[in-house]
Amino acid sequence: MGSSDYPPDAARVCVCALALTPDQAAEASTKHLLEEWKEYSRRFSDSQFYRDACAENLLKQLGRVVFAEILLAMPKLKKTKHPRPIL
Repeated sequence: MGSSDYPPDAARVCVCALALTPDQAAEASTKHLLEEWKEYSRRFSDSQFYRDACAENLLKQLGRVVFAEILLAMPKLKKTKHPRPIL
């Protein structure tokens, strides 16, 4: 993590991917964008600080908590019942 941005872009993308429904994740445009992101992000090496601050298990938990809060805040919103696994 080379800058002081919080949360880092990689963490944002990862958590946002958790919010996709299976149908959204299966769309060709979504797959294309996520592949483009992976290719872009390979050009940067993550630091130990990033790996500690944005550990995969932490991002998974954050995704679950955010998903549950959205369900509580917007019960009539069209949604899936469970978040999909992390990328």
